[in-house]
Amino acid sequence: MRDILFVVHPYTYKQDSDGFVGISKTDKSSIRDRDIGLLVNQFLDREHKVVALFERSEFFESAVFTFDDNYKFIFDDRLIREAIPPTGYPRPDNRPEGINDEQWEQVKAFYASKEKFGDLLSNYRDVYFIGGILERCVANFANYCRNHRTSSNELFYIPELCVSTDENMRLEVENKLKKMNILPLNYGDTLERLVR
Repeated sequence: MRDILFVVHPYTYKQDSDGFVGISKTDKSSIRDRDIGLLVNQFLDREHKVVALFERSEFFESAVFTFDDNYKFIFDDRLIREAIPPTGYPRPDNRPEGINDEQWEQVKAFYASKEKFGDLLSNYRDVYFIGGILERCVANFANYCRNHRTSSNELFYIPELCVSTDENMRLEVENKLKKMNILPLNYGDTLERLVR
């Protein structure tokens, strides 16, 4: 049985502290970006699934990575691409209150529904999460997966490959994730699990 990796809102890897998305790098982000590229390619080369969950248009998010070789996987045909709202939760199956029919049709055309993730969660051994923002989108999507999985797959997030913007909130969220049995796993241990 194969594993699956969700890369939640990948544009956050290129977002600065003011929310601007660009191509600036620090030494820390350069190491992280290298490790992300290596990990995703290990998943793909070993025929595990990788799903990139875009928030904005795929074109926008892909353009951000055009000049960074660590993110060539964004353009790999083996990558599954879906869009989810900024909250990190898939869109609901039914129209929420306060959204008219025209708006709802646009939302449905752009964002993946909950039902789309059902098959992904039931057909894989372990589920891994990276991306950003850990305190919001990654935690919310991991919690969604925990609540909607149909098998007893294990859920892991890789802290050093997640974007975090608030240290105090991160610690609080990590404690909540632990209580939900969504466990941290470091980069090296993740690579080891892929070869078992």
